[in-house]
Amino acid sequence: MTSLLSTDEIVTAISSFYDFLISFYLPESSLKTPPPGGWPDVSDGFFNPPKSKAVMELLRALPYIDSRQPHGEPFQIYGGAVCVDYAGYDFEGPGPFEAEDCHLAEFAESMGLDISEHTFVLAAASGENGCWWILDVQLGIIQMAQFEDGEFDEMPIAEFFEKIKEKFRLLEAYPTDAETVEMAKGIEEVDN
Repeated sequence: MTSLLSTDEIVTAISSFYDFLISFYLPESSLKTPPPGGWPDVSDGFFNPPKSKAVMELLRALPYIDSRQPHGEPFQIYGGAVCVDYAGYDFEGPGPFEAEDCHLAEFAESMGLDISEHTFVLAAASGENGCWWILDVQLGIIQMAQFEDGEFDEMPIAEFFEKIKEKFRLLEAYPTDAETVEMAKGIEEVDN
């Protein structure tokens, strides 16, 4: 099955969101853009089991919010969520975090979320009450999950980022500094 969106369309949606965050509160230096041809160090070996060709192509083409800032705390891109910087890590196992440590696969399965060869974690929870953004390349959707509350929502990728931008504009999500984004009413489903 082919993706509903091209790699370029997904990169454009994510880039637009990161540009919005930089215009709002993140330092310009936090954005990492791939070199021509994509990130050379983003490897198929990052994941066990492996991800699809489409996922790996996208991961090599994406910009990232730098996870290795000198002050030590990663930048939040939403309340309780940090960008997973695939160009900034050396991975082993199922992805950017060991499944035993975060129990992502277990939680996802119990909630009916898809963690498969066609999905990857775009944003990871920065704490117990954080949320995960799981991008499905094949279906062209993002699933946002808050495992503590057992809640998740999903929507098309471009629509998802427009909703998140709107939450910032309405100050339903607001930065207290570059490392922390608070939610006006706690972390809620995206479509509220």
